[in-house]
Amino acid sequence: MIFVKYKVNFANKQGRAVAYDAYKDNFKAVTDNQLVLEPYQTIVWVFGEENELDEEVQASHELLLSANWQVDLADAQSYPNFEPVTTMSALKPINLLDGYDRKSGTVAYSATVNLDKASDIIGLDLGQAYEIAQVFVNGQSAGIQIAPPYRFDVAGLFHDGENELRIEVTNTLGTVFRGGLNQYLLVEPFGLTEEIKILRK
Repeated sequence: MIFVKYKVNFANKQGRAVAYDAYKDNFKAVTDNQLVLEPYQTIVWVFGEENELDEEVQASHELLLSANWQVDLADAQSYPNFEPVTTMSALKPINLLDGYDRKSGTVAYSATVNLDKASDIIGLDLGQAYEIAQVFVNGQSAGIQIAPPYRFDVAGLFHDGENELRIEVTNTLGTVFRGGLNQYLLVEPFGLTEEIKILRK
């Protein structure tokens, strides 16, 4: 993943600067006018307003999540009624399966994961997802991401022992309707493309 870091100086010296992330609806402190952007990320800097800052906890450990995944699929008309597709021990896009190369809708990856020291878990990093991802931990939504980075705040959602994890990924109709100029567009994967990382504090 590519990160862009650039130091920006502004003539406006009135008040502090804070960074607003509209996707997550939170405010973070700006340090030394340092702008850090990930692919597709949008940050708005706000000057002079007293906004309550959201606490940012940095992950100190990353662990690959190992699980046996149940994979289900629902098209736009059937959602949320899913049909079983297959099981996977290693995550991959559903379009790599025979007969699923031109599917659209929502693919769900579900697994029971056994965890310890769950109170230390602060996030899940899905890596690349195509295209809209929503994470559910023990039936509770951890939010939706429509663009990278596909990282989710899951602090307090896991508990020690068995947990139910479900990740739903929705694509577009571009894989179904291929014609005219559209037939020359790159067909992106459908679903998750790499192993999930557990982020611990």
